[in-house]
Amino acid sequence: MNQNRNQRPVSRRTAEKTRQEHDMENNNNPSDLQRVAEAIYGRPEEDWPIPPDPALRQEIRDRTPEEIPERIPEDNTGTDISGTTGNLLVHYSTRRIGLSVTHKGVTNDNCIALNASPEALRTTAKLFKSANSPIGQILSLFANTRISLSKLGLRLNTGGYLTRANQLELVRGIFDEADDELERLKGEVRRQYQKLVDDAKRDLGDSATGMVWPSPEETAGAFTHRLDYVPDPTSGEVLLEGVSEEVAAKVRAEVEKSRQHMLEAAHSNLIKELLSFLTGSGEKDQGILGVLGSDCVLKRGRFERLKERLEQAKKLNWIELPQLDEAIKTLEPIASADLDELRANDYKRKELESTARKAVDSVTKNSLATLGITI
Repeated sequence: MNQNRNQRPVSRRTAEKTRQEHDMENNNNPSDLQRVAEAIYGRPEEDWPIPPDPALRQEIRDRTPEEIPERIPEDNTGTDISGTTGNLLVHYSTRRIGLSVTHKGVTNDNCIALNASPEALRTTAKLFKSANSPIGQILSLFANTRISLSKLGLRLNTGGYLTRANQLELVRGIFDEADDELERLKGEVRRQYQKLVDDAKRDLGDSATGMVWPSPEETAGAFTHRLDYVPDPTSGEVLLEGVSEEVAAKVRAEVEKSRQHMLEAAHSNLIKELLSFLTGSGEKDQGILGVLGSDCVLKRGRFERLKERLEQAKKLNWIELPQLDEAIKTLEPIASADLDELRANDYKRKELESTARKAVDSVTKNSLATLGITI
């Protein structure tokens, strides 16, 4: 095995000759799936060490687990992947907590001492160490799961892995095993939370004074991962010819479930976007709520943009999500406020500020929370 691993990569000419010989032996042209592979990974190059010896190729096949297809599955030779192979696009996504934050106090001190702008110079503080910790183990788990899934298909430039439908159970098995391990490691994060914080404070020294750490549940709960199934983009639909009815039924059920979830997620993102008109998106954009609570001039454009987006959101509620309808209804009075009256009457301005705060709370608790989203 070491001899094969250290074998000198073959040249383009040798690789091309090997490919031609393989085609002549099988008396056919390259499969469509092979063409997809070459479009993504390129034609055989110096970094694609294909052994020219047929016996050596057979040895590699013997070492490849039966359930994991080779780079170019042999059963796809001479077939049309757009009509008969039953391919599926698998997306694996992860989320994690930010391990570092901007240290405002140290940043301000450094900017004053160095006569620098806070926009150009920022100092970060590490909240948690990943090395030798359950947090690092979770990050490794995410990476290893992605690698395992990548071995089962072809990575598309648009994202995800083009996988044979009959690999669904293996794909799901990899994810379920990782999911069980993730829950165990999240439990370790909760159990070791105080030690993680103490280690970070010790490393930060006096600069840790005044810093705020997320709670144990917020820290552990921030680590999530998802597995979504999407119809083969090369076919435009889920084509399941050549697979058993049992596999086909499972694929259709998983695809439909993922499709519904992705639609709900897209609509939920729209709710968060609407809410951001009130809450803002950072120090430079304090949102309607921040403007109402300050001495800033009330500009009509900010309210008009919210009103326009609310009208668009009504038309974008394709799945008639009640939480989106409720959020639109809650925010409409704010978008339609009489700005002339607010400018002339401080009491009315404070009253609308109170209404906006209640709206944020209502949308967060009644719309987003029921969809399982926390912000």
